[in-house]
Amino acid sequence: MGVGASSSAKQAGQLRETLGDHDESINCMALSDDGSMLVTGSEDSTARMWSLVTGETECLGVLR
Repeated sequence: MGVGASSSAKQAGQLRETLGDHDESINCMALSDDGSMLVTGSEDSTARMWSLVTGETECLGVLR
């Protein structure tokens, strides 16, 4: 799961959250048109789907 961000991090260009579930570095990502979901691909040969609609980003599933 991700680590929450402070209110000051909501400014453009600031780190808002760190996703630490992948075992290796993330090398690609795609954001849904409505901003509610994020998919990340990693050097660990997995893709993860994330829900962005709650306060804390939640991993919904892993493709191996």
